[in-house]
Amino acid sequence: MSEDGLEPEHDNTSANLGSDESQSTNTIVVQRSSLRKLSARPPLPEYLRQLWRRRYFLQADATAKAFRTPRDLWMGKVWLIVSPLIDSVMYAMIFGLIVRTNNGIQNFPGYVVLGVTFFQIFQKYIADGNDLVKKQQNLVKSFMFPRAALVLSQSLRLFYSTAVPVLVAIAFTLLTQWKEPIHWTIIFVVPLFFLAHIFGTGIMFIVARITTFYPDMETLFRVGQRFWFYSSGVFFSVDRFVEQPILREVMRANPGYKFLMAARESVMYGQLPTMELWGPILAWSFGMFAVGFVFFWQAEERYVTVK
Repeated sequence: MSEDGLEPEHDNTSANLGSDESQSTNTIVVQRSSLRKLSARPPLPEYLRQLWRRRYFLQADATAKAFRTPRDLWMGKVWLIVSPLIDSVMYAMIFGLIVRTNNGIQNFPGYVVLGVTFFQIFQKYIADGNDLVKKQQNLVKSFMFPRAALVLSQSLRLFYSTAVPVLVAIAFTLLTQWKEPIHWTIIFVVPLFFLAHIFGTGIMFIVARITTFYPDMETLFRVGQRFWFYSSGVFFSVDRFVEQPILREVMRANPGYKFLMAARESVMYGQLPTMELWGPILAWSFGMFAVGFVFFWQAEERYVTVK
């Protein structure tokens, strides 16, 4: 109290300002151990768990984007069916009528259509894998997620979008040999289709990583893809090289050739699967996927640094 017995006046302004300031500058404490770098590479088991937790999103994203076509095409999704047929007919005319590679091949149009359609699956995986990570850099640098999800999402899109052309190719082949009964072995096309996409996904993992850091490799992959296409027996039978046994065995070891022959034997010839043909297909499919996945995962922390 003051000498005159009065209580001194208190200036509450500074006190109120202090309380307001303390309320507006509350500090949020975050444990540093709970933070993760965008460039961190988790152990492989944890990496697989993260992908598994995102499986529903990957499926929904792939389903929504699988059958997209450019908006200015008035035929729209019809081109998904017509385009591979046009390609196949063109190749059949060139190699059957001009180059004459149809000698000894029954139902050459169906032979070519099945070959072109199935091999285009692998071509699409190589083409879509080129610069796949760089095209998604905004997403890669903004969120923490397993980058393999980019490849798996694109793989699912291709799985859905290539199913229709394959069905059309099978129907076309059956029509061109309408005098023969439909072989029950046609059911083996289903597991073969799955294996082709498992194999293609492994290729995409490898192509995606390499072209992310070495863009010039995209051109080499395109050239290599065409060489692989023409050397896989799409338009001819390797039996024509009977006088060149080494070349014939090299071509038979080609995984692309093995996939095409398995499709033709199932649809056209009604032959039961043999381990001589399907054993290497299984090994190539799961082996390529495993190698490609690990190869892509090993560079996980580097994808965020790409400019």
